[in-house]
Amino acid sequence: MPHIMTTLSLCFAMLAVAAKAERLWSQEALMTIEPTAEQPRSSEGDIIELSDGRLCLVYTRFTGGADDHSTADIAQRVSSDDGATWSDDRIVVAHAGGQNVMSVSLLRLKDGRIALFYLDKQSPQDCRPILRMSSDEATTFGPPTVCIQDEVGYYVMNNGRATQLANGRWILPVALHHRPGQSEPDWAGRVMCYLSDDGGKAWRRSRSVLEGRDPNGKRLVTQEPGVVSLLDGRLMMYCRSDAGAQLLSYSSDHGESWTDWTMSTLASPVSPATIDRIPWTKELVCIWNDHRGVHPYSPGKRTPLAVAVSADDGATWSRSRLLETDPEGWYCYTSLTFTSDRALVSYCAGDTTVGGLNRLKVQSLSPAFFADVVREGPATPPAKPLLDGVLDYGRSFINTRADFNSPRFWVESRCRVTDGSTGKYVEFFQCGLCKAEDTFAQRDLFLPDNYDFLPVFSADQGVIFRRKVRVAEPYRDVRPLDQWWGGAEFQLVEGKPRLLRTSDEIYAAMRDGLPLVGQTEIRDPATGRTAVIEYPIKTINYERSRKDWQVDTGTVLLPDLNQPLERQANSIRLAHIAFRNPYWADFLVDGPTPVASSPNEPTPGAPITSPQSDVLTYHYSKSMHHSTRNALLALEPL
Repeated sequence: MPHIMTTLSLCFAMLAVAAKAERLWSQEALMTIEPTAEQPRSSEGDIIELSDGRLCLVYTRFTGGADDHSTADIAQRVSSDDGATWSDDRIVVAHAGGQNVMSVSLLRLKDGRIALFYLDKQSPQDCRPILRMSSDEATTFGPPTVCIQDEVGYYVMNNGRATQLANGRWILPVALHHRPGQSEPDWAGRVMCYLSDDGGKAWRRSRSVLEGRDPNGKRLVTQEPGVVSLLDGRLMMYCRSDAGAQLLSYSSDHGESWTDWTMSTLASPVSPATIDRIPWTKELVCIWNDHRGVHPYSPGKRTPLAVAVSADDGATWSRSRLLETDPEGWYCYTSLTFTSDRALVSYCAGDTTVGGLNRLKVQSLSPAFFADVVREGPATPPAKPLLDGVLDYGRSFINTRADFNSPRFWVESRCRVTDGSTGKYVEFFQCGLCKAEDTFAQRDLFLPDNYDFLPVFSADQGVIFRRKVRVAEPYRDVRPLDQWWGGAEFQLVEGKPRLLRTSDEIYAAMRDGLPLVGQTEIRDPATGRTAVIEYPIKTINYERSRKDWQVDTGTVLLPDLNQPLERQANSIRLAHIAFRNPYWADFLVDGPTPVASSPNEPTPGAPITSPQSDVLTYHYSKSMHHSTRNALLALEPL
């Protein structure tokens, strides 16, 4: 047992190190909380980094149904490994009467304490923000303080909205929709801010109370406001609307008074946005459902979920990059938290199968992600192949030289890693996967303790991946080339490639039965290293009515661009790539993965937040998103 525990400790330490190394990957899924019968909805949360580096998520945990007014409490999960695994729920604020408690904001105060805000929904006419303070890094929270006491009403403050200004003032942006004695709710909303200058002890309403109206005087929906500080000292307030875009208002006196609403260029459905400032660039970033027409969208639906950056404090916005693209998805109620080296995003990520607000997702975005947003150009294919000498994978092989056993391997992909400072590169050829065999035995040719056996060759090294049922060494066996079957002879045949630039060209190549080859380029701006991965297209999906397509590669090689060329053989990984446009790709990476054991198996598709047995297996379980250049090529008959 000590040996097993030591092995497990090493494996999880390796996972934690890998998580830090992979920060160059611009988008990484950290956790998804799926709805269950006992917990039908998880939503409206916020994240804070604790003083010891742990991550703390506090969110709304519904237990009495999935409706906005169903019974719910406030739950906490903590991660000690950068979000790779999370603790079980701990109830921070239990439901204690009324309808529910929900919609969390966490605020790190200038004095180091943590402020927790949430809505206490007592009735259809009484929903107000509550404040609790923590002096022990969210281990405990003090007694509740009702923030709005001047007028009882149904006030909505979204998750992740509480703000502390540079001068110390606290601001809560809210929309008022109902009051005792009012015959009908006003769902169009009246927007205001509540301000505190004494650390949350006393609150007062802003002088301005805003209603939205179009040029003809017709009432506009103004709901779920947020506030962000501008570089010139003003504040900008934004809110969702039925006007076709986010509405904006400005304050020059720290939130006391506000200008009338104006239209922004952030076209959207009636769905909230989140705007914050990127600490390392000082640019504004907006996460919202981008309906500007840059990306396909369905009018009225909260999809896609996109990120844009503004270098001029919101006057103009970049072309956006997509976080979520499912046309049946429902993406909203985003919180955005910046740490020293990344951003953490939580949001509702439901769909038509589970309900729009019922699934909660957490992702990590690196500085490279935001840099890519700034550089994002039109979605057009590369002008030429990303690697010259495109291989014909139906006719490319690697022979070996040993006398007793001299296998020939089919080449399935190649990966070239280039050092931008020197122009030097190393190239790896991944061969077909097979099973461990007792070569030339009389019978029982497959070894009893079997495993996947996958060879990789470069000009001077060989790598064998052994993927056993349980995690075991050596997973990656690196040796000089001549120590594998006496060396290798590369029989690589180049094809006659034609770049496919449009959906029509892609479909024509599919219809004509031409072999397809994909190329994916990734870059690490910090190291200057670039990799191009080339592979035969084994599966391609095509949607005829929309002329949409999607590629899945099968197993390919994925380099670690943090490592120099001479260390690539020791760090290269196995992965799958999927993409559906020329400028980004999703990666699914092989690695040690905990296996759940009965009777505590998680819901299918739900993340394993902690090991439930002492078993680790190799599995393609690490999901990452990255800005790439992708080329799709057809091989013409010779």
